[in-house]
Amino acid sequence: MAGRGAERAGLLELAEQMSDAVRRLALVWDRAPLSVNPRLSAQQLVTLESVSASPGINLTGLADVVGVGHSAASRLCDRLEAAGLLERRIPPENRREIHLTATSRGRSLLDEVEARRRQDLAAILAEIPPDRRGELRDGLRAVSALDRGGAGRQDPRG
Repeated sequence: MAGRGAERAGLLELAEQMSDAVRRLALVWDRAPLSVNPRLSAQQLVTLESVSASPGINLTGLADVVGVGHSAASRLCDRLEAAGLLERRIPPENRREIHLTATSRGRSLLDEVEARRRQDLAAILAEIPPDRRGELRDGLRAVSALDRGGAGRQDPRG
């Protein structure tokens, strides 16, 4: 019983350290969309990523993926469309449905955000001694291999 308590305490300590690292990385990650023109809010970015990953998605499907109501999804699309990042198309076979696609400008903006994120993450990695980077890689692979709580969730990046 004491072994389990010590193991749990060790896991909680590691989780605290991991939380600190994730918090710091999230700040770097979230900064990238603010460095592009036009600037994107977190929800606008997720919306554009979702549309780019699922060309032709309809508004109802987008609302489900993004986790917002139909009217909120429509307003997000309004802003992205006004910025030239997203297009609404009415397919000839069903004129009551609207299909959403990212424009070439929208896809370029997503590429720019991704490049900025990788550049910022590479700058952080450069500060880790080369002989320790393998440990980080192994840890990240172990976390990536897990499917806890994410089953059924759709990643907007595909």
